[in-house]
Amino acid sequence: MDYEEAALFFMQTLKSTNRSKMMGNMNQYSKGENAVLAQLFHHDQEEIAPSDLSKCTHTSTARVASILNSLEEKGFVTREISKEDRRKIIVKITEAGKEEALKNKKIILGNISTIFEKMGKEETEHFLRTFEKFVEHGSTTKGVTNEHE
Repeated sequence: MDYEEAALFFMQTLKSTNRSKMMGNMNQYSKGENAVLAQLFHHDQEEIAPSDLSKCTHTSTARVASILNSLEEKGFVTREISKEDRRKIIVKITEAGKEEALKNKKIILGNISTIFEKMGKEETEHFLRTFEKFVEHGSTTKGVTNEHE
């Protein structure tokens, strides 16, 4: 097997698939407001600062500030001053925000479940095992970087 050709095929498939409606729908729930809401929902009992949201969503602090303004206008989040450190702002998800996050999660899980149903049990199980290995190897592989970085 030529692994470079396999890598090229993989990248071309991702690139062409990325333009499809399915990938667009998945990406919609992993970026921006939806990603921030999901993080807040997941860490509901923790104190989360905007800088924490920036790190875990791989989004600039300026973009997170803009997202939080929008979510606050929609009634999905509140911001308050930390009781422990008055210099720190804490973001909290509201009940309406929790409902929105659950709705978004249900949509994305439904979309993925539909794809898995079309693939069937055996193909889905094989895909998940293989994908898990791919992610595992990817997280431990240093990789080649651009010398200009």
